[in-house]
Amino acid sequence: ENWEKPTAEFLADLKAAYAEYLSVREYLCESYCNLSAPDVKEGAWGCPMETRNVPDETLWNAWQYHKKADDSGIVLLFRRGKSPYPAAEYSLSFVDENAAYEFTDADANQTFTLSGKELKHGGLRVELNEKRSSKLLRYRRK
Repeated sequence: ENWEKPTAEFLADLKAAYAEYLSVREYLCESYCNLSAPDVKEGAWGCPMETRNVPDETLWNAWQYHKKADDSGIVLLFRRGKSPYPAAEYSLSFVDENAAYEFTDADANQTFTLSGKELKHGGLRVELNEKRSSKLLRYRRK
């Protein structure tokens, strides 16, 4: 009795989110790499500062899922709400330095190509101007 009927906008957003999930779920049980820096700051949850580490909320978070069978994957990037950094650079795992990879930005529907050598050495640069925002990149070997 306290439930409100979902709006058409909410249902459209839900349908789009589910469609995006369906488009990437094949990668979610494949090889995984946390691309984020392991930097942490101390303190949290009532534990003494010297015994408890928590993520540094100013840093971005990024994950890579890679499907070895066809040398493709996804990169999920998250700019946290307390991050003052509008851009971040990442090195990818699982890529062949001697190959080229085509990336597609899921939101902008734009493509770009980077070499495996660039990707292995911090060549994936991503900008997110809004705090608390994210980006999904799909990639495949060319």
